[in-house]
Amino acid sequence: MTLSLRLATLALLLLLPALFGTQHLSAQMTILPQLGLQTMWFNGDYPVRQPISPGSDRTLPLGGGVIGNTNAVHGQIELIPSPESIFRIPVIAEAYFMNGKTTFAFSSSRDPNPKRWLFQHSGTMFSLGTGLTINPLKNRNFYLSFEGRVNHIPSTELVSRVYFTNTGEVIDEQIFEPDTIAHTRIGAYIKAGVQVEFFEPFLIDFSVGYGAINLLGKETDPARARNLFVVDNRNSPELTLGYIGFGLSVIFKSPTPEKAEKKPAQR
Repeated sequence: MTLSLRLATLALLLLLPALFGTQHLSAQMTILPQLGLQTMWFNGDYPVRQPISPGSDRTLPLGGGVIGNTNAVHGQIELIPSPESIFRIPVIAEAYFMNGKTTFAFSSSRDPNPKRWLFQHSGTMFSLGTGLTINPLKNRNFYLSFEGRVNHIPSTELVSRVYFTNTGEVIDEQIFEPDTIAHTRIGAYIKAGVQVEFFEPFLIDFSVGYGAINLLGKETDPARARNLFVVDNRNSPELTLGYIGFGLSVIFKSPTPEKAEKKPAQR
């Protein structure tokens, strides 16, 4: 995916809440827009979490190198049927940016010009979803949400760079596309969260959840099967990728007509 297309997608996510922020779908149904950050940690023993290269031998299997957290821009619109309803309908759009690195010494420390070999693996994932949110205690501060996701994964990029440790001068650099085919998978996400007053008219939303990227739509052809976000292109069954997620968002809540009428006129 080109840089311009990525920037356009990011701009759309940023504008999405603003487009709908002050609209009322009807006299009863309203919407709450929110914008924030989402993080994702792969929690299993997946190839995506293994080092990109465990050594200088070119025949060794290559993992994904995505060991830490992956950050995403999170945009959401929440449809509220009525003020008394304990149910809501979220509409979610997220853009994840993944980056993995593996660096190791390429020559002996006694070498007067020591070298290092860097592998850097990067990829993106665009996620759209909807589902059902419930306030089980009839308290809007606490909620549970069940969401289905459509996840689009463009081709990934791998940079192989050999450089002098002392000067940083690059000796050799090559750029590859380990997985040149874009993939679309169906996933799911379950989360619990709390919304607290920040300052009018804003709320802060904290959430924690667990999800899977590719519950449905895995590649079943043995000749083309491979794990997602992995550099090594040798055939292997596609594993279901599970992850833990944390979210922090700002919600814009327009004042209700009743509150607006009760506000004293400013002099």
